[in-house]
Amino acid sequence: MRNLFGRALCSLLIAGLFLPVFAQQTGEIVGTVSLDGNPLPGVVVTAESDALQGKRSAVSTENGSFVLRLLPPGSYTLTATMAGMQTQKQTVVVSVGGVLRPRIELAPESTSEVIVVTADSNPVLDTTQVTSNFKADLLENLPRNRDILGAVNLAPGVTASGPGNAPVISGAMSFENTYLLNGGMINSDNVRGAPGTLFIEDAIEQTSVITGSVSAEFGQFTGGVVNTITKQGGNDFSGSIRFSFENDKWRSLTPLEKDSGIKHEDDISDFETLTIGGPIIKDRLWFFLAGRRERDTGAETVSAGSPISDEIAAELGLPAGQGAPGERALSAGVDEDRYEFKLTGTIVEDHTVVLSYLDRAFDELNDTQFGVLSPNSVVSSRSIPQTLLTVNYRGIFSPVFSVDATYSKRQLTFEREGAGSTDFVTGSTLEDFNTQGGLNYGAHFFGAAPEERDNQFYNIKGSFFLTTGSGTHDLVFGYSSFTDRRKADNHQSPSDWRIFPSATYFQGDTPIPVFVNGFESDNSLFGGAAYYPILNPSQGSHFNVDSIYVNDSWTLNPNWRFNLGFRYDKNDATSQDGAKVSDDDKVSPRISISYDLNGDGKHVFTANYGTYVARLSNAADGATTSGSPAIYYWYYLGPQTSDLNEVYNWYVENYGSDFYLPENARNNADFVREPGSTTVLGGSLKSPSSTEITVGYSTRFSDKGYFKVDYINRDFEDFYTGITNVGDFTPTGADQETIINDPGLYTREYNGVQMQGQWRFNERISIAGNYTWSQLRGNIEGETGGSGSIRSTSLGRYPEYNNYDNRDPIGYLSADTRHAFRIWGGYDLKTQFGKFNFSALQRFQSGDRFTASGTVPVTSAYGFLSRSELGYRSVPSTNTYFFSGRGEYKLDDWYATDLGINYSINFKRLEFFLQIDIFNIFNQDAVVDAANVDTSVIVDRNNPFNVYTDTPVEGVNYRLGDNFGNPTDNAAYQNPREFRFDVGFRF
Repeated sequence: MRNLFGRALCSLLIAGLFLPVFAQQTGEIVGTVSLDGNPLPGVVVTAESDALQGKRSAVSTENGSFVLRLLPPGSYTLTATMAGMQTQKQTVVVSVGGVLRPRIELAPESTSEVIVVTADSNPVLDTTQVTSNFKADLLENLPRNRDILGAVNLAPGVTASGPGNAPVISGAMSFENTYLLNGGMINSDNVRGAPGTLFIEDAIEQTSVITGSVSAEFGQFTGGVVNTITKQGGNDFSGSIRFSFENDKWRSLTPLEKDSGIKHEDDISDFETLTIGGPIIKDRLWFFLAGRRERDTGAETVSAGSPISDEIAAELGLPAGQGAPGERALSAGVDEDRYEFKLTGTIVEDHTVVLSYLDRAFDELNDTQFGVLSPNSVVSSRSIPQTLLTVNYRGIFSPVFSVDATYSKRQLTFEREGAGSTDFVTGSTLEDFNTQGGLNYGAHFFGAAPEERDNQFYNIKGSFFLTTGSGTHDLVFGYSSFTDRRKADNHQSPSDWRIFPSATYFQGDTPIPVFVNGFESDNSLFGGAAYYPILNPSQGSHFNVDSIYVNDSWTLNPNWRFNLGFRYDKNDATSQDGAKVSDDDKVSPRISISYDLNGDGKHVFTANYGTYVARLSNAADGATTSGSPAIYYWYYLGPQTSDLNEVYNWYVENYGSDFYLPENARNNADFVREPGSTTVLGGSLKSPSSTEITVGYSTRFSDKGYFKVDYINRDFEDFYTGITNVGDFTPTGADQETIINDPGLYTREYNGVQMQGQWRFNERISIAGNYTWSQLRGNIEGETGGSGSIRSTSLGRYPEYNNYDNRDPIGYLSADTRHAFRIWGGYDLKTQFGKFNFSALQRFQSGDRFTASGTVPVTSAYGFLSRSELGYRSVPSTNTYFFSGRGEYKLDDWYATDLGINYSINFKRLEFFLQIDIFNIFNQDAVVDAANVDTSVIVDRNNPFNVYTDTPVEGVNYRLGDNFGNPTDNAAYQNPREFRFDVGFRF
């Protein structure tokens, strides 16, 4: 009685301190025991593993079922015993977040022999979720980055087609995925959604990627869920030390680098990794430590310039045949240290606490940010410290009831060194969108004020296993609370000025800005300057989501299984000025059906219907009066000049010496946008969501392999949009933008067929891979590389000026990827000189899509009404026109062949290893990134056309840019051939 009371008191104290998690860090086994095909109750099934402290046992119920929960991922031996029956042992592998469904068939005892069988359970097939799992040993052998994204980009349904090649999962925007590490969310920086690099590669145990039919236990996404756990130590001491070597000289040149005469530096950079884990008290308390140190003295790239055309040169009085510098290398460096500390302790039997702490110190020299034309425009130094603390409690209160709880806290800060000056001339960023594709020079982007992006997460989950006359019910119910906090004064440059030249030409490698009166320019070379002051410093935003969820995995019989669940999410979000952003809520049903044709797992059909609700992103904070800059923009209408002092003096002469101060700028600027004055919230915002329908089929080939195919349809809705209608005025009389959820202007739909399979020929040779056919259509991108999530305003603001067919048509979105194929294989060879593993990875992906679009003046010549006719205070001076269908143009399809050679030899308990990776061995150089391709369209304003009624003619009304479709930056190409190697020891 005292022992029972002690267990309960300890468990309640822990649960009270650390409310639990939806982020599964364990797996479970839900199996059946039978005799001659009939359920066999009363069988004791015991699980043992090097990953488990002690043993875990269960007794089969009247229908032969048993459950073993909260099992740390690893290889397990299941032992089934019953008086009068032969003892049987099965070996199974539990994956993170996975459910195994082994079938154990006993026979009457005729001998004392123990029967050992290989289980045919598979975490990919034993669930209705569309999932894949990547263990550390696979990524260790493959020629592949061993980090989280290295695993994610191997999964079906994933394409590296988001901004900056970010992963897009099942058609969602790249920031709407959930990334979990040891139960803590590591991607909610409320901006771009990329996973934080807190982890140490050698510490990763495994990563699972869920791309469809997701259980109600998971939320805050519309794409996929990525769940990673790190190692935990064990009853035996083990560890490793690794030295990784890379060299720019070992990487081939891209075509642009060759044309520019760039030579890579012959400078070996290396990083060292150390791991060690083992027992403090065997079967009671384990530890795991890891560290990673990197000192990289590589190079960044100064982007290639674009020569201005002869036509523009003639207008500016410059000689024809203007040149531009190619890409240039710039010395750069990274000092980075990462640490992890982890404790796993069993307080009393069946009650375990796991404590994990990760820390990353990152210092960067010469950050080129969004692409610079001059080495003087880099951030000379930047620091990004991060930490992640997670505490997880796992308690089994009875054979059928358990509790899993997690608390996590992540902290992330951006710290930048300020520029030497904050005045208009030397402290401002210059951006040329007319002739240089938006590349910048002058002072660097952003200011020196630190930016904080933190989150905190609580969750509690209970699990109950119920046996009834109508089958078994594996019930899960839980509550979670997640808070995302961002505190940022978003300075756009050291001076808060961004200047937009009419054109840029080059004297040697130096960019020279030119300013002309755009309204008098034959080539529409509009230029100007924008002032971005922070009117109200940030108080810090708090985006909180409280959730409850229930999920019932109901096994009716060996043929039919149902997954019935729902999730309820309630927003309580305040912006950086303390204003309410959202108190909306939504219920997400999750329903799936599995039909096993013969009841033996050989042929299984699945179907699913579900709704997924994303967390609110920073785009929802667009109306805050704090932290966000105001924008005051003035056209430059003075004489031609290249002197910024003359530009500034022209503004002073025409508007007064204090023209830029907000009280003056509100009246004299050509464009005004102030947070919370010209932009307001139209009520409580909803979280974006997607609705999914999935059908699938899977088959397994005994223990040698499997094949699985799923069709997924997703329809996305509730995007963030901005609208401005006639009569929507601010108190000062300016046109007002209202942020709302999409009223039906935009669409985004994904259709995909995701296939995956695996085959092991024998103990030495195996292959695996996946193929995805997909189509992503709509008229909303919803994100950029620079800003992350954005609200769309193309159709909602001034709708009378945006209601022509070619304004924002439906078509193939930039993340549309028709084909994505990966296949890998390995061959193990044991010799008297050591062990070899040879591996290969073949990748293929369809090319990015892009569009020919340009800007046309908002004038009567193009069919537009004047603002006075409609009643607006101000309207855009230009508008976008699609001269092609959306996504009509496509870049090269690309493929790459990667090879890996792994060697190891044992010296008693010490193992020496050597790993050699060669990426893109045939050095393919396809142009793959449309964000770094020239897509300029030149509109001939001497030959206008009516955007509502006319069809423009190429060569008459417009023409494609001279370099249209050609790369503008080294990043446009696929990664060239690269060689690197690791050496080290394991014990």
